[in-house]
Amino acid sequence: MTPIGTPDSGATNHCTSDAQNLASGSTYEGPEWLFVGDVTGLSIKHISHSFLSNSSISYPLILNNLLHVPALTKNLRSVSKFARDNNVLFEFHSDVCFVKDHVHHKVLLTGTYHNGLYSFDSSKLHLMHSPLKPAVFGNSSSQSQMQPQIMTDTTSPSS
Repeated sequence: MTPIGTPDSGATNHCTSDAQNLASGSTYEGPEWLFVGDVTGLSIKHISHSFLSNSSISYPLILNNLLHVPALTKNLRSVSKFARDNNVLFEFHSDVCFVKDHVHHKVLLTGTYHNGLYSFDSSKLHLMHSPLKPAVFGNSSSQSQMQPQIMTDTTSPSS
């Protein structure tokens, strides 16, 4: 299983090492470094957005302010940002986590726990550069805001 993203309760932004996960590659103009749990400073190259979809999701889920950090070993997702931007909630259990629609509590994504991290199976998720269907997102003001806050601490191991 290749993780498409590891939910991280300490992250303030979504991060990926693969530039192909970005909808567009705007050069990042903010602070130059992303600091992870072991205090390693990683260079940020680009900022953009992307969308997640699968057969059980009726609308694409947005990843706003997605940072391209080539040296990352895992894609990271900010739990609070993802929840706010998509009007979803996370439910964590000892071996599984669920992303649920905030209104109907329908399970949209299921992650599994392995080696201290929860991850989502990329074979069941598709990254898109634009939504296939019109979607209403939980927080429209955050869609236009492209200046991220850099995470300074993370509760998950960096590898």
